[in-house]
Amino acid sequence: MADALVSPYGYTTIVIGQDFVCSKEGFRAQKYVHRKDRVLPPPPVTRRKGCQAKIRLAQRDGLKWVVTKFVKEQNHKLMNPSKVPWWGSGKHLASEDEKDKRIRGLSLELHNVRQKCKRRCAAYEEQLNIILKDLERHRAHVKKSFRYSSEHKRN
Repeated sequence: MADALVSPYGYTTIVIGQDFVCSKEGFRAQKYVHRKDRVLPPPPVTRRKGCQAKIRLAQRDGLKWVVTKFVKEQNHKLMNPSKVPWWGSGKHLASEDEKDKRIRGLSLELHNVRQKCKRRCAAYEEQLNIILKDLERHRAHVKKSFRYSSEHKRN
């Protein structure tokens, strides 16, 4: 059966096909090579060679995966798999201890933020109570003044 994926927008999508391309597919866009705000030097341009090799798989009848496109020709010399450099995603893979430490740190940060919010709420509540008391005193004063002025008008 096809793999169902839930998108960030809440609707479900079904994977019905997948393209696998050569790691040297395409070319690096020049806008990335000649950036003015570059901090680090650009990666070597030798990685991509514009290779067109690809294999496309598609799902038929919701059950069977079949090859629907296959381009074997590569425009570069193939490397021995043991000699292929691992470029990876550039992400640091954290150990379990590092993950646990990060979770503890984030939990502490969340606790501190919650405490700060509770203190802020208590301060707002206190200020609101002071304002309400002042309003009540003012209302009582206005009521008393109104009663006093209406008594003097009768006399």
